Amino acid sequence: MNRIVRLLAPLCVVFFVVHVEAAEAEPALSQLVVDDGTGANVVLTPAFSPSHLTYSAAVASDVYRVQLLAAPSSDEVVRIRGRALQADTTHSIDLPFAGTAYPVPIEVIGPGLKSVTYQLSVRRLEGCAEPNRIVLANGSLRSEFDVEETKYQGVVPPGEDTVQVIAFSPCAYSKLSIEGSNERFGQASRPIPLNDGKTIIEVTATAEDQVRANTYQITVERGSVHWQDFSVE
Repeated sequence: MNRIVRLLAPLCVVFFVVHVEAAEAEPALSQLVVDDGTGANVVLTPAFSPSHLTYSAAVASDVYRVQLLAAPSSDEVVRIRGRALQADTTHSIDLPFAGTAYPVPIEVIGPGLKSVTYQLSVRRLEGCAEPNRIVLANGSLRSEFDVEETKYQGVVPPGEDTVQVIAFSPCAYSKLSIEGSNERFGQASRPIPLNDGKTIIEVTATAEDQVRANTYQITVERGSVHWQDFSVE
């Protein structure tokens, strides 16, 4: 008789112990402040948030240096333009040229060498507000334009009911206002209605940083039949 022998293998239970480490938190800044020395912090655009990485800031034309405070959220190392900062210290950023934006990379490095880079652009605004020429599109000034002279006499042909003013400027970012209306340098203004007799027109050039503004006054009247005699162009 054949016997069927069932062999029972011993039951083996193996336990594995898995050690799971907590993931390293993303390195981040808790504070980013630009100080231009005026006593009020420079406005960041957009407003600071640890999760947002790109910012811009603008300072007046007479600011040549700013102090930057970039505080980490915990034990991270902060490097600005490759230079490591000590805790609670500021970094100086020189701004030698007006109208220029200066890029400032800010790297935050965590204990596990994981890193993130914030991008800050600081722009020193232009302070230029002087036009270098003002003319009448359909008339003439009775004297050559001089940036130091603020009052002028102008004449248009007898039949004109309006006048258009053209102002030119070497200042790339200054703003132009003619009789309260925003205009563009190098282009004729909107037609300005003329009064019977004399019409006073104000031309204002304002610097990009809005610290300086120059206003010029032109008194325009209709000329005689020989109005071209007043032309200086």
